[in-house]
Amino acid sequence: MAEQQPLESILSSSTKIATGSPNRQIALERELTQLTRINSTIANLIETVKFTNSNIAKINESGNNTHTLLDQWIRILSQTNFTHDIINDPNWNGVEDQQDDDTVERELAQKSALEQQLLNDLSKLESENSDLAKRIENRENEKELINQRKNEMLNRRKRELGLYNVNSKDSGKRRK
Repeated sequence: MAEQQPLESILSSSTKIATGSPNRQIALERELTQLTRINSTIANLIETVKFTNSNIAKINESGNNTHTLLDQWIRILSQTNFTHDIINDPNWNGVEDQQDDDTVERELAQKSALEQQLLNDLSKLESENSDLAKRIENRENEKELINQRKNEMLNRRKRELGLYNVNSKDSGKRRK
């Protein structure tokens, strides 16, 4: 209703400005009425959408809760079936079997720990091996550089003394 007063005042001011026919005034009033109905319908639609969104959120939460309850129920049924099978097993000896199971679990844990230790040792050895291979390669490269320098020095000394000719052309010139 608050929206109608400004629109009506606009309409009444526009009728003062445009002194038109009464039919125009009636048409404008009808249009105003229709716009008011459309606005109220849109407002109702918006409220309905908001209400629907809240309902969907509640349904989603209920679904999640149901899922949690079903998971718990499945665990209970699984434990019940396990217990039923043990009770009806003629080979089950009660606590003695449990102690044997504990022993097996301890042995498995010890083997697992030993395996992990061996894997760690292997990793360390592989790392050391890689480091040693790099050191060997570096030493070989150093030896090769030293040998190259020695050869270069030897060749330079031979050239200085005239014992060694680098080019065959140079050797022919010196002989002449």
